[in-house]
Amino acid sequence: MNQMLKFSSKIFDEIVIEGIINLKAERKFKHLKAFDLKILNKNEHLLDISAMNDFLKLKYSIPYNQTAIRIKIENNNKIFFDDDKYELKLESMYPFRKKYGEVLLNNQKIGDIILEKKFIDMVLNFTTCDDILINEINAFKIAVLILLNIADLDGSE
Repeated sequence: MNQMLKFSSKIFDEIVIEGIINLKAERKFKHLKAFDLKILNKNEHLLDISAMNDFLKLKYSIPYNQTAIRIKIENNNKIFFDDDKYELKLESMYPFRKKYGEVLLNNQKIGDIILEKKFIDMVLNFTTCDDILINEINAFKIAVLILLNIADLDGSE
């Protein structure tokens, strides 16, 4: 049975995640693609991610983390949670196709991301592979990975 996370985003507005886990992300854009991302579960503040521009390359920091998960962000497509590597492989032709990309956990595909809408409103649906079951903790990690990619994408507009 496939499990799903739905990401609904309006440019420069909050991102809502519904499905296995329900989250909300508030964004504050800065200059040159830099941004702050505040992630909440209901009204509980879980995590802040800050992206700063350092000689045209984004560097990420975690100024606030209430999750008990060690997080190291390599870039907007690769994050280490504790000892696991979560990676987003974008489909190079996603603006012209429905498939946005796939999510890998320790180099093994665990699901696909399908683009439902684009332009000003973006809806991405993450669906697990047939043989993959994820819990709320894994869903949170996948959500953070995809949120980071959406925030970076919106900041580049």
